[in-house]
Amino acid sequence: MKQTLYTTIADRNPREAFNFLAEKGYNKMKKDPQVIAVALADYVTKNQETALAELAKIHPDKELFQPEVQPLQPILSNCDGCEKLNADAPKQEGKKFALSENNINIMIVSGALIFTLTAIVILIRKTR
Repeated sequence: MKQTLYTTIADRNPREAFNFLAEKGYNKMKKDPQVIAVALADYVTKNQETALAELAKIHPDKELFQPEVQPLQPILSNCDGCEKLNADAPKQEGKKFALSENNINIMIVSGALIFTLTAIVILIRKTR
């Protein structure tokens, strides 16, 4: 039997799938995963997108269907015209955009590496 959404749920989460179907009116069925899979497919055929959203809640890998949402942070700006927009945002006096020492070191090393590689390429081309 090929693996489908319905067989995955019925095989890996049969108790919850059986209870879900019982709540939806599928009362007279065996607790056999194959029977449950057919009933789940029938339910989705009848209820379409709503049914799929409900099945995502009982899927054994349901955490994969839940997007990771990050809370929004307030917008902070030091520009003069943005005072009204940022009136509710917490003030950060004395903090300005600055690169950390580590980032500056990485940029210097990267720049030196690019310069060195460019010089080597130029020398190789001249010797040919």
